[in-house]
Amino acid sequence: MEESDHILFASLKQTGFVVPETAASVADLTNDDVLSICVQLLDMFGVDTSSIKQLGRNQKFRMATKINRELTKHVGTQFELNDLMNTNINNVRKILMLLMSKLSMLDRDNKALDQQYLSNE
Repeated sequence: MEESDHILFASLKQTGFVVPETAASVADLTNDDVLSICVQLLDMFGVDTSSIKQLGRNQKFRMATKINRELTKHVGTQFELNDLMNTNINNVRKILMLLMSKLSMLDRDNKALDQQYLSNE
């Protein structure tokens, strides 16, 4: 698992996710980090996340609920709230893998649109 976690963590950084400098692997990510990565993904999908970002750190349940709602609506994926609230390594790994797969689909769709646009010129 360490090898796949290393690849996943490197992929997060390479695709533009901001992760704390103190985190060296998936196992080092906190609940706040995971919620932040979810918000960053929503930003990449063009979702207005200002109402989520306004919530304080002491409102994690409310934040997780809003993030889950927006992920369901705009990304087509839904998590158990407990998964978003619980930082055990298996939950973190599951969330990050699914988010990365959704991001790769967005990238693939964007490349297809770019190709379609270029062929219409």
